[in-house]
Amino acid sequence: VSAYSTNVVIFGICFIISLYHFVLFFQRQDDFSALFFGIFCGAVAIRQWCTGLIGQKLGYGHSDFGFGFVTSLEYIATPVAAIGCGFFIYTLNPERRFLMALKFLLFDLQLMKIIIA
Repeated sequence: VSAYSTNVVIFGICFIISLYHFVLFFQRQDDFSALFFGIFCGAVAIRQWCTGLIGQKLGYGHSDFGFGFVTSLEYIATPVAAIGCGFFIYTLNPERRFLMALKFLLFDLQLMKIIIA
């Protein structure tokens, strides 16, 4: 099994899990854990697409614009995954101290990374 095949399988699994959790959230909109887990899995799928060279095999990333686009997606996916994972954990364990730490560690620091990217 080649590394490319492994990357495509990981991307597909994360993408399908993300879509599944978005559907769960839209059916039951009071369950925010499904939304945040879907965001986390979607960001991991996007990052896998960028770092697994899936886009390059499909023809993206060979031009200057394409390379910049794929690189920007890669840099944005990491903080989005961290924010999604943090809020997913918070929805499972809603504690005030954890929320304060989450706001600082994830939101403020990751927002700076998104702005820099």
